[in-house]
Amino acid sequence: MSLGKLWQSKVILIPLLSLSVFLLPSCVGTRTYTPPPIVDTQPSWDGNKQNSGIISYDVESGNYHITANAASRYNALIDKYGDMFLPKLKKGDGLTKKNDGTYLISTQHLIKFGQMNIKHKESRVKLQKIKKSWFGRLLE
Repeated sequence: MSLGKLWQSKVILIPLLSLSVFLLPSCVGTRTYTPPPIVDTQPSWDGNKQNSGIISYDVESGNYHITANAASRYNALIDKYGDMFLPKLKKGDGLTKKNDGTYLISTQHLIKFGQMNIKHKESRVKLQKIKKSWFGRLLE
C-alpha cells in the first residue's frame, strides 16, 4: 500500500471513529430515573407543635381529633387530589366540627388525607427535578 493511500484511509478513518464515539452511546439507550419514594421521618409542624395537626385519638367515636389548620390542609388537598378516590371526595368529607374550633376526622378519611399528602409531596419533588433540568431552565 502506498504512502498516499495509507494517509487517505487515516483521514477518513479518524473522523468516522470520533463520530462513532459520540453517536454510539445515544444508540444504546438511556436509563430511566425513578425517584425514591417519599418517606416521612417526622411529623410536620402545626403552629408551635410538631404533631402534624393531630391532637389526640377519641376512643368513644374512633375518630382522630385534629386542629383547624389540619382540616384546612385536608380540604385543600381534596381540591387537588379528591378525584383519585371512588367515590370522589368532597370538602368536609369525614370531618365533624367541634365547639372548640377543632375537628374530628374518621380513621378512613385520615388515611386518605395521608395518601393525598404523599401524592402532593411527590408532585413537588417532580416539579423541583423539572426546574433543575434543562427543560425547566428552557421554560424560565
